[in-house]
Amino acid sequence: MPYDGPMAKTSFAKKKVLRLLIADDSPELRSRVAEALSERPGIKVVGESGDVLTTLQAIDRLKPDTVLLDLRMPGGNGTEVLRQIGKSPDRPTFIVLTNYAEDQYRLTCQRLGADFFLDKSGDWDRLTDILARVREALVSGQVISEVF
Repeated sequence: MPYDGPMAKTSFAKKKVLRLLIADDSPELRSRVAEALSERPGIKVVGESGDVLTTLQAIDRLKPDTVLLDLRMPGGNGTEVLRQIGKSPDRPTFIVLTNYAEDQYRLTCQRLGADFFLDKSGDWDRLTDILARVREALVSGQVISEVF
């Protein structure tokens, strides 16, 4: 089944660059992730946000293909972002990256439309692999999501 969300965007089809928004309340973490990914071909960090409202505005304004989303942020939490955008047909791919990796949060994020759920304390090594898989799915027009 072809994906009708960000994978269908013509801007991606022309450039083949995954556009990433980093949403986390820690400026240090955002900077570290952006720096680590700056060397990766095919990934461009298009924005950063540190709270729920700024994240929602950035998604609307920047139209990222993927959002790296923390759960605990000022002005609410990442589930608010998922609640508002997670099931929309042209939504970005959501990768939740959190220190709160308990099953209750994992299941809530899955129900609200998150595609991936990573634990900050143990899943960092999976992030670049997942981003590469998401980018490849964008190129091929496939749906990508991880079974929780």
